[in-house]
Order: sequence, then structure tokens, then C-alpha cells
Amino acid sequence: MRSGVPQGSVLGPLLYLLFTADLPMTDYTTIATFTDDTGLLAVHRDPATASQRLQSHLTLFHNWFAMWKIRVNPAKSARYLYNATC
Repeated sequence: MRSGVPQGSVLGPLLYLLFTADLPMTDYTTIATFTDDTGLLAVHRDPATASQRLQSHLTLFHNWFAMWKIRVNPAKSARYLYNATC
């Protein structure tokens, strides 16, 4: 293993927290993590603005992944758009 955290190890959860402590953050999105899953959320009245904010944050993530040599599995990645009108 060249990078990452070994799965199933006793120290895995602690090492994962340390490994991801410097995930890039923004003022207009929210990061939700649970074990090795990460969700990125943006809320705005204009869906195009919310989408642009998510894309900007994903670009930051992409650069962070490249810096730490982390490969993201596209098959395990998804995008959901929820458009609620009040």
C-alpha cells in the first residue's frame, strides 16, 4: 500500500481521521463524513449556483486527492440533485 489507511485494522478509524483532517473546506458547502464515506452538500435557491459551488469544491477535493496520491473509485461515486420548491 502506497497511501491511505488499511481497512479493518484496529487503528483504522483513528488513522482515517488523522489522514483526512486537512480536507479542503469552503464557506458555502458542508462536508459530511462517516467512516470512509464522504458527502459534499450545497444549498442555494438557484440550483445552478448550488451545482457551481459543488463543482468548485470538488475541484478542491480533486487537487487534494492528487496531492496525497488518493485514487477515487468512480463506480462508488454518485451525484444527487434535490430541487425543493418552498
